[in-house]
Amino acid sequence: MNRIRFILLVALMIFTSHFANAQAYDTLSNFGSYWKYLDDGTNLDAVNWKVLSYVDGTWGCGPAPLGYGDTWIATCISSGCTAQVNCYLPSTCSVLATDYFRRKINVTSVALYDSVVVDGTVDDGMVLYVNGTLEWNYGMPATFDHTTWSTNSISGAAETTLVHNVIPITDFVNGNNEIAVELHQRAANTSDATLDLRFMFRRRSSTGINLLASQENIVFYPNPSENQFTIENKSGNDGAYEISFYDVTGRCVAHQNGMLIDGKSDVHHNLNNGTYLVRIKSEKINSNFTIQVNN
Repeated sequence: MNRIRFILLVALMIFTSHFANAQAYDTLSNFGSYWKYLDDGTNLDAVNWKVLSYVDGTWGCGPAPLGYGDTWIATCISSGCTAQVNCYLPSTCSVLATDYFRRKINVTSVALYDSVVVDGTVDDGMVLYVNGTLEWNYGMPATFDHTTWSTNSISGAAETTLVHNVIPITDFVNGNNEIAVELHQRAANTSDATLDLRFMFRRRSSTGINLLASQENIVFYPNPSENQFTIENKSGNDGAYEISFYDVTGRCVAHQNGMLIDGKSDVHHNLNNGTYLVRIKSEKINSNFTIQVNN
């Protein structure tokens, strides 16, 4: 990723994060945050390393993205290999199946929120815990340990494509919360690894926004949705429009033209689960909405 593209990507992330926060979310841990990491092959299967009380003073520490083998990595980990050049591991190296990561998130009042949107880049598989409770198994079998390889095979554009999930607020507490992550690779000869996550806490006071996104005379519902939406112009005006969906990196992932008839139009897509910015434009419409897709 060249420098100009990286700067643009960061700017788009800031814009979309700000838009989401203005609507319904508090981003309590953003992309590029610092994580503790353990990459020396230690087996933690029998250790309660996922809880706040665990002492990780000897672990490494650095900003995300963490990993190896790609130009965008901010903190290089060794994954059991003793030599690397510019964050690239030797081709003869057999990487560890699992590297461990920990980060604290402070929540002033859990009662303010009803759920947490987690998104980021993960290469290859991940298991995420909150205060010791498993919240998200991404690209891993149901049963696993520190020797288990991921079932994912992440390469090409997928390496920088964000994955999304909504986790419950119930396992968070007021004050510090321990986020623990196992990053699993697909094979011993894998050439790269990446971890960078963002945590957006959805405010309970945003219920009205989630049920019905509204701006001026235009409404877009239901929200959340299973990829079937309705655009309604409350003023009753008909006519042509165009609609675009942008993911949290600012990338346009869907676009179509449509026609309002009797002030309404149905929109169907096949978007992945996650948060999107929607832009609806016509001669008389210029509206933006934040929506959630939950299939």
